[in-house]
Amino acid sequence: MADAAQYFEAIGRGDEIDGAFGGGTADGIVGIAPDTKRRGLRAPAMHRFRETVQQQHQRRSRRAGGDGIKDEMRWNRDLFAGGHAAILNGAIGPIHGEAISARRAELCNPGKVLIGSPYLRPRGNGRLHYLRSILFDAAVVILTVVVSLSVPFMALFNASSATVRAVSQIWANGIMFLMKYVIGLDYRVEGREHVPDGPCIIACNHQSLWETAALCAIFPDASIVAKKELRKLPLVGWFLERYPMILVDRSAGRHALRQMVDEARRAIGERRKVLLFPQGTRQAIDEPVTFQSAGISALYTNLETPVVPAACNSGLFWGKKTLIMHSGTVTLSFLPPIAPGLPRKEFQEKMERMIAEEASRLLTVSQAKVR
Repeated sequence: MADAAQYFEAIGRGDEIDGAFGGGTADGIVGIAPDTKRRGLRAPAMHRFRETVQQQHQRRSRRAGGDGIKDEMRWNRDLFAGGHAAILNGAIGPIHGEAISARRAELCNPGKVLIGSPYLRPRGNGRLHYLRSILFDAAVVILTVVVSLSVPFMALFNASSATVRAVSQIWANGIMFLMKYVIGLDYRVEGREHVPDGPCIIACNHQSLWETAALCAIFPDASIVAKKELRKLPLVGWFLERYPMILVDRSAGRHALRQMVDEARRAIGERRKVLLFPQGTRQAIDEPVTFQSAGISALYTNLETPVVPAACNSGLFWGKKTLIMHSGTVTLSFLPPIAPGLPRKEFQEKMERMIAEEASRLLTVSQAKVR
């Protein structure tokens, strides 16, 4: 009799399954909806599988006076328990017919880690979330317009960077206020003690717009690395230059890296922190975690400044591909800093692994609570 571990390996490879598994391919699991094939095993299908197996256990047990579970039924029970536990503790991500085996997930290949599955949104009234999200969006537009009205006056009187940052704090704290009291989305911080009081580089994963506002609110004097395209936005471009943000032209190659390093060195010299998202762009929680680490690696090797990896689970509540937000509590976790001096490749692999594993842990813990 084959065991559950072998079965999950077969699922990961998409192999043909022999008679010990009931015949057919790895997709042909009793109780799992057909629409899960090749797209990952999602929570509803897993629960249907559990209900099906439990019902069969109960019927078999009643017929045989409480001790009549066949070997294959016992195996199915263990299969579900093992697979579900592996998902809950983060050992494996979504089970794709062509992509994942338990062994690959165990090795946790940096840059290709599939995090936290199944991807559950917090439960609640969908219509209420929709209405709250509309109200939040309207309030953000009003707040942004009000803040933008100050830009011409600041430009006219050549406002200092400190003044611009103070205005940006009004915007960032206003966003956090609206998320808390309109959406019901609060946050907590773990590992704050890992962030030095002095200058450092903070590298955070990027799942939504939440972390942009949150990090601005938490670190008001920090310089944020962002794409140069934002400079083209009316009024916003002037504001970002005066903040000052470190605006990078991603098409400029080595020249852009040199410019970023120079501006970051200036910020570090002013005893300020530098914030950036080494993933390069927002990534949904059901996408592989990938990094564009050339920028952070250049900062690490040239500035000789500690890098603090950070991760959050904001994508559970504010997805990349939707404007609908959900109530709950985002966790932002700061990890022990990586001291200067590591070889470039070793630093890059260590940072990517730390962020990916912490992001997976935060998603897994949050989803376990949702259940």
